[in-house]
Amino acid sequence: MGKKIDWIEKFKAKHEKVVILDKKFGELNPGEKMLISSPKSIYDFIKSIPKGRFISVKELRKEIAHLSKAKNTCHLTTGIFLRVAIEYSIETKNYLPFWRVVDTNSNLAKKLSCGIEYIRNKQKEEKLVLS
Repeated sequence: MGKKIDWIEKFKAKHEKVVILDKKFGELNPGEKMLISSPKSIYDFIKSIPKGRFISVKELRKEIAHLSKAKNTCHLTTGIFLRVAIEYSIETKNYLPFWRVVDTNSNLAKKLSCGIEYIRNKQKEEKLVLS
């Protein structure tokens, strides 16, 4: 059996920053601002999503970036930090309404320790309409 991941430590380890790109990266062009978010920023944002509203990860990235006056976030680190924020919330029992962001068909949903059925049930309870 593999080593247990310490989600609390991973959650606290990263801080966000805005960088100006010198070359094209994903959807962003040279000279544009990109936010490298943090698990805490993502956690705080998800906490603010109203009950019954679903926001795609793509929308989450743009909205978090906008708060930091950046054009978008790094798509790679956002996916990683989203999982860290979710697993941290599960491990600390500070349950985050992450089902308002996680599509049950996504790779992320398959990796989460809570399981896809948990996410599906929470989405049904809130009558979420996935966009």
